[in-house]
Amino acid sequence: MHIYDGVTDIEFSLIEQEYTLPQSILADPPQVLKILNELPLPQRRLLILYAELRSVRKIARIYHCSKDVIANEINEIRKYYWKRVCG
Repeated sequence: MHIYDGVTDIEFSLIEQEYTLPQSILADPPQVLKILNELPLPQRRLLILYAELRSVRKIARIYHCSKDVIANEINEIRKYYWKRVCG
């Protein structure tokens, strides 16, 4: 999936700063954070946007693609997460 190609006009730094964890948590993170940190940066950004906006449609407008593409990408991330959790 390459929905992230060419998306350079979005400023993620302020949102990412809000989601930056203190070093004390990163030293021994919970399993969910370990799994999320395994994701490539574009997928983590997508999850941050999904957490902030709670709308696939709004994210699709940001990325200039269909809501189905975003929904599919989020579902793939969910599958990856559950596969890692459940083995």
